[in-house]
Amino acid sequence: MIDNGATLAPVGSNAVESQLVESMSWANAEIARAFGVMPSIVNVAGGDSLTYSTTEGEFIKWRAIGLGPYMTRIEAAFSDLMWFGTVAQLDTTNFVPSDLATQGVYFSQATAGQAWLTPDEVRFITAKLPPMNAAEPPRQPDQLNADRPLRSVPA
Repeated sequence: MIDNGATLAPVGSNAVESQLVESMSWANAEIARAFGVMPSIVNVAGGDSLTYSTTEGEFIKWRAIGLGPYMTRIEAAFSDLMWFGTVAQLDTTNFVPSDLATQGVYFSQATAGQAWLTPDEVRFITAKLPPMNAAEPPRQPDQLNADRPLRSVPA
């Protein structure tokens, strides 16, 4: 018995509304897959057990699987327009930056032992900071790989 004329109202959704929500979630996941986007990137449950992946890992996977075919076609089209032996390659290094802890480990290894980067180059790459020692300016990003030949992509 309810006192003072109070009424009871159902809380939640009925079976039809629940089925509609479930079918919409399934459709969203399928649309994401059709466009080569992992469901987690568009915040849709994918129905699988991807519980231990990081955001960085998801974006790397998306770059390889979802964007890869498009990027390959764009690179091939630009390579066809360039002079013989020159290959166009899209730069995706800043597309998915790693977290600061990973960058710290990487750059500490890059500057220790047989260093392949100087501290001033690390300052420039990570934060576009001027060199600590003004006598030697850091190499620009396009100069970092100047001594390496361009890799060829099979046609």
